[in-house]
Amino acid sequence: MIFTHNGISGPAVLDLSSYISSYKPSDISLFIDFLPEISSDKITDVLYEKSNKNLYNRFKGYLPTELIKTILPDIDSDKIFNLKKAQANELVGNLKSYNVEVTGFGNLSEGIVTKGGVDLKKVNPSTLESRIVKGLYFAGEVLDLDANTGGYNLQIAFSTGALSGYSASI
Repeated sequence: MIFTHNGISGPAVLDLSSYISSYKPSDISLFIDFLPEISSDKITDVLYEKSNKNLYNRFKGYLPTELIKTILPDIDSDKIFNLKKAQANELVGNLKSYNVEVTGFGNLSEGIVTKGGVDLKKVNPSTLESRIVKGLYFAGEVLDLDANTGGYNLQIAFSTGALSGYSASI
């Protein structure tokens, strides 16, 4: 996951956006577990292991400093041993289930892949020729076909381009 100046991005977010883009942002609840490999109880243990440490320094080995400053609750104390139980619970809660408010999606010019296009039921899958207009062939993102990140969409573009080009030439 990548935190940008105007939101979050990266492969996980791009893959997720394919599934949630048809919803209104206000209908989406997004929670991030920043330490999925560590249980809440273990985080609490780690928190109090060396309780004389500065709160930010305690988590430096686990997360980048700027991220720590963003997700940790506003705590006036420099030392962990001064934390109240409610503050410690909030801190652990933020690390395990950080609520991200979804306010919108990137616009088309920022997109990696578009969603939608010609309905695949209207296309012959063996040739990619239109079932409605003879001699009209489709390829790539003009088709209602998209995949997760990782080169799959490029492969779709290459493969459908080759198939429709070959089919149109014979």
